[in-house]
Amino acid sequence: MKTFEDIGRSILENAKTIAKSMGVDADTILERCYGNPAQKIIQVAEDGKFDLITISSREHSRLHNVLLGTVCDTVTRHAPCPVLVVR
Repeated sequence: MKTFEDIGRSILENAKTIAKSMGVDADTILERCYGNPAQKIIQVAEDGKFDLITISSREHSRLHNVLLGTVCDTVTRHAPCPVLVVR
């Protein structure tokens, strides 16, 4: 049985292959996160001097987003570089 990390690694490798076929040389990072994932993403982007963060957005009710916030929302507001949000 594959672990979440194995599946994540496979998804990232597929994304790199697609990007490369379109002439884009993309780097990917897979890390474990304990605590706030948004802060981890922001910190890794700052440390790595990223050009762009690509992140997916999950649909939640507006009430859910207001009360709890979202990783995507936090990253887009505080990232040190542009953020591309993909549904």
